[in-house]
Amino acid sequence: MTEKSYFWTTGGAGDGSSTYSRSDWAKFSKIIAACLGSEGVAPNTLNSLVGSVPGANTARIASGMALVDGKAYDNDANVDVTIPSAVGGGNTRIDRIVLRANWTAQTVRITRIAGTDAASPIAPAITQVSGTTYDIKLYQALVNTSGIVTLTDERQMTQIQAAGIKTDAVETDKIKDLNVTTAKLAASSVDGTKAGNNVLKLMQRLGGNSADWNSTGNNTYVPTNVKMVPGASIGSGSGATNINFPSAFTEEPIIVAIPYGNDTDPTKVWQVVIKNAYVNYFEAYTYLIDLTAGTKALATIPFLWVAIGRG
Repeated sequence: MTEKSYFWTTGGAGDGSSTYSRSDWAKFSKIIAACLGSEGVAPNTLNSLVGSVPGANTARIASGMALVDGKAYDNDANVDVTIPSAVGGGNTRIDRIVLRANWTAQTVRITRIAGTDAASPIAPAITQVSGTTYDIKLYQALVNTSGIVTLTDERQMTQIQAAGIKTDAVETDKIKDLNVTTAKLAASSVDGTKAGNNVLKLMQRLGGNSADWNSTGNNTYVPTNVKMVPGASIGSGSGATNINFPSAFTEEPIIVAIPYGNDTDPTKVWQVVIKNAYVNYFEAYTYLIDLTAGTKALATIPFLWVAIGRG
């Protein structure tokens, strides 16, 4: 057996010409388990329909399984697809290799969709009409007038694999609300390189030690285990204001604080001074500075702050 698809009306054409066996049901169950009920190539089964070019005018699709609009597909041998040479000086052509479910023939088969010879060719369209003809993409096959074939992988796997999610495979409207939870993400599975430019990232840090954020220096480090805690507080006006972090840092964090607002008198300025920072809290002093009198006194002043350090 090479290519086979399931299930069609028995006693008819193609893969429905005879009744199905217990072995067929076992293979069908294996395909569905691998596909998780979605559409595409079943990952990590046989050779996952991987494509190669064994010679001129030939594309080879290896063994594999798939689900095509509800029809299970099983192939345990290589299938060679003939790719005719492009015609016309300077022309090339892009054909598409697909898995096609054909309800009239009652089959799912590897099929070539011919493109058009051109100096700048485009890939031909696929057909997806359930109940009649339904294609899923496997490869684009670019061929020149010498019969040299170059394959571009268009396979869509039916589940997330260790290698990751195929580029552009997941769109905004494909992720159900609350479908991705903390329990479903491995520790450190998303870092700054994958978060994108719309997410705040601490990309680099200058200092004297890769692990100690309080070590002075001009060396550049990539921060790890970063935690940032912001807050809004108000000074006591009579001494230090202790601000406790919701959870402790692993070492003393960097604290930045600014007054929230200012005195309406242009001769007076508010000031926040961070005197001591610890892993679980910091001490802040808030002052009112009189520029005319040259005085500085503790005052009850609101301020905003942020603590950044190792979590």
